[in-house]
Amino acid sequence: MKEKIHALTEEMLENMGRLVAIDSQLGTPEEGKPFGEGPAKALEEGLKIAEELGFKTVNLDNYCGYAEMGEGEEIIGIAGHLDIVPVGGDWNYDPFKLTRDGDYVYGRGTTDDKGPVIEALYAMKLLRDSGIKMNKRVRLIMGCNEENGSKCMEHYNEVAEELSCGFTPDASYPCIHGEKGHMAMMAYSKNTKIISMNGGFVSNAGCDTCTTLGVNAAGVTCECLEKAGFEDDFVKFYNTHIGTACDGAGVGLKIADQYGDLTFCNGIVKTEDGVISCTIDIRVPVTLKAEDVRKMCEDKLEDENGRIEILEIGDPLFYPRESPLVNALYKAYVDVTGDTENEPMVIGGGTYAKSLKNIIAFGPEKVGMDYRIHGADEFILVSEMEETVLIYMEAIKNLLAI
Repeated sequence: MKEKIHALTEEMLENMGRLVAIDSQLGTPEEGKPFGEGPAKALEEGLKIAEELGFKTVNLDNYCGYAEMGEGEEIIGIAGHLDIVPVGGDWNYDPFKLTRDGDYVYGRGTTDDKGPVIEALYAMKLLRDSGIKMNKRVRLIMGCNEENGSKCMEHYNEVAEELSCGFTPDASYPCIHGEKGHMAMMAYSKNTKIISMNGGFVSNAGCDTCTTLGVNAAGVTCECLEKAGFEDDFVKFYNTHIGTACDGAGVGLKIADQYGDLTFCNGIVKTEDGVISCTIDIRVPVTLKAEDVRKMCEDKLEDENGRIEILEIGDPLFYPRESPLVNALYKAYVDVTGDTENEPMVIGGGTYAKSLKNIIAFGPEKVGMDYRIHGADEFILVSEMEETVLIYMEAIKNLLAI
């Protein structure tokens, strides 16, 4: 089978290049194109490639679409996405032209997530062409809004059938059996003598620089102000409720389970109309429910110096390590790679697995490798592409047997 996959390498790269060539960043919504021109064009091209390979395809109102094979009531779902993050950065290669340099292939979306969509599609093709009997349908879903809220999968859930089991090829190997719950908060000053405090650029990364009273400081600016003898209500509130520990202790959320700690990040600080606000991004341990976390902190979010408002809180995703879905995918990875050192893991990020029932994230990134997925010169390795096709073939066979 490895030889058959290798023989298709150039064809796979050519089709991947067709997708990479399309700038599918979130655009301005228009009639029939909920995420703008680019994502709709990428979906059209993705479904066209699937049709050329002999699959039945369906476009679900340009929110997402799918390619399908097999018969039966149950559906094995593979959910990838064709939208991309902005190009940004200082690229050495054209982000919208697939460029090969030895084993490396560069372009925006090669690993996140256009390349994996192609890998899954060819895994389906090779299984179909091998004549394998399928007691379930296998459906490759191509989403168009993963990077900006996964509204594509909300639409899928409204208009299409529920999946019986499956995976999203949009994370790491060996497989992801848990994703921490996401919780968003905003902290606000009540009274402050600070004229201006501004810093950070995104809510889910640590505040890299912060300018206060004309002094540029890192994320410890409030701690420094207090140590410098600057007495201020909001500085007190920040230091007691947020601080620099990143563990949520200040609001009663220093908690952990066997799979990891709660993490607490103040990403953006800004001043508007005399009020300082701070974004707070929290990742909740996978075995804790949203309402449990809310109860732990809700009476610790306000005092005379400031307040914290809960904007949203979502349940984590968690499948026990011994569950049939986790075992089926992990076995496929181990059987192909021989790697038994890396175990199924939990992550702080979120994937389509939180939007669709009965799936978890599975590959294609190898642990410890930086594929620059949201940076300049994003790449995929041809050798890993070929291996992933084989892993996904084995995964589908294992899921057919569940």
